[in-house]
Amino acid sequence: PSVVSAGPIAIDPSAFVAPTLVDFSGLTTDGELITNQFSAYGIGVSANLYAWVGFSGPVFGGPAVTNLPCGACMGPLGDVVLTFSAPITRVGMDVYTNEGTFYISTPDGVVSYLAPHITVFFAGYEDLAGFTSISLSQVSRVNDAFAFAHLRFESAAPEPAFLIPIALALAAILGTNRRRFTLVASHTSRPA
Repeated sequence: PSVVSAGPIAIDPSAFVAPTLVDFSGLTTDGELITNQFSAYGIGVSANLYAWVGFSGPVFGGPAVTNLPCGACMGPLGDVVLTFSAPITRVGMDVYTNEGTFYISTPDGVVSYLAPHITVFFAGYEDLAGFTSISLSQVSRVNDAFAFAHLRFESAAPEPAFLIPIALALAAILGTNRRRFTLVASHTSRPA
């Protein structure tokens, strides 16, 4: 039997099976406000999310997004809310923050990651009950800024134990229909 965890938990990249990956490679201008650029992935964005292209290459290996609207701005900075067009169960990203605590939250709970210094780390969130939005925030002595790249998300795949009864029912239905066809065909007389 499989165990289903209740409520949100922190996860690492190995928890993902077949995620949708958003790498932000289409971003080219630092400070560009992110609104509907990723709607093709089923993602909506609240205010407070901007392209981070120039310096993000050495940090993430490519473009990223940040809640810092300009290079020298100081906090307080706003939270970022991502909405998903369909319920998901897992979300994660590579995060770059000042020292402080980074939060991923939904209406059902929160997970937090403590960054003891400026660093890059993976932050992931799982709630098997499903969710359609997350809020990202940072609490820091410096300016509450954060950036992230390599966003991934997915819904939980059905458990194999759940699929067995469905497969057996389908096989029984197909077998019954085939048997009925064979019986009807064998009792049909042919014209002479």
